[in-house]
Amino acid sequence: MLVHAVKPLIMECASLRNQYHSLEIRMQKRATTAIARKLGLLPQNSMAATQLYETFSNSRKKTCHIIASGWSVRESIKRIDLSSSFIIGFNFCAFADLPFDAYFIELASSDREPLSRIQNGLVCDYAAHRISNVFIKNIWEGKIQPEYVERYYGQAYRYINDIYLSLSRPRSNVVGNWDLARRLLEYDPTFVRQLHTTTLTSIAIAKHIGFSKIVVHGLDFSGLHFFLEDDFFCDTEYLFELRKWFEKFHTPNDNAPHAAAQQARPMLPILARLLLDENVVLYTAVSDSPSSAYLDVYYS
Repeated sequence: MLVHAVKPLIMECASLRNQYHSLEIRMQKRATTAIARKLGLLPQNSMAATQLYETFSNSRKKTCHIIASGWSVRESIKRIDLSSSFIIGFNFCAFADLPFDAYFIELASSDREPLSRIQNGLVCDYAAHRISNVFIKNIWEGKIQPEYVERYYGQAYRYINDIYLSLSRPRSNVVGNWDLARRLLEYDPTFVRQLHTTTLTSIAIAKHIGFSKIVVHGLDFSGLHFFLEDDFFCDTEYLFELRKWFEKFHTPNDNAPHAAAQQARPMLPILARLLLDENVVLYTAVSDSPSSAYLDVYYS
């Protein structure tokens, strides 16, 4: 087709590339909408991006803390002032003893057991008293089962309209990364935009809610998740079940890279620069985290 023939030329022209990316995003939205219909998701149970942001727009808390699952979390979270902090969590980070204002679920399917069941037990049983709002995301994957969500999460759930941000790239990786960062942070009233890891997605969400300080904890790029370290303990069977799953399917390695986090690495300084242009400061929590090579340290 003609478009494919001229696409390399389009990617090297900033204005044409921008128009092409807008088209790709529209197509991704249509694809996610089709997936939602196929899954039978009810519109009254889903939230547009702007509804998510408005849910927290009246928060009096000053700073948003995003909790990833890297090893540096164990020390950094001890320094959070809970009285003035809005805290976002996802996946298995609720093993950390924190109150979460917003928590994102990505595993809710009988095809993804036992992880879906462990995450449900963690969020709705062990840490339920510490989690204020639960949201189901990653609809774009097509792997969420509404019947599973209804059975195990009941009325505590709301689906987030989201897309995975995948854009055609120019020859320059640096230019491509800047394009992705701008599109991630761009305000979209209908769909939350996912990029590489929920940590990056949460940064964009925090920005759109209105926080001027965003602090990332545990984005360490490699090494054990904090809940897999030998000396980490919390009195719940869900932790032991999760460790058994990791032992069965993953070879423990203190230096093993995290694939999604590695993709996030070059995005951090770009996001920090773009956010600063909008008077938002992006920090890593502590100097021990490898993210400190790219971001200012909040607890210096």
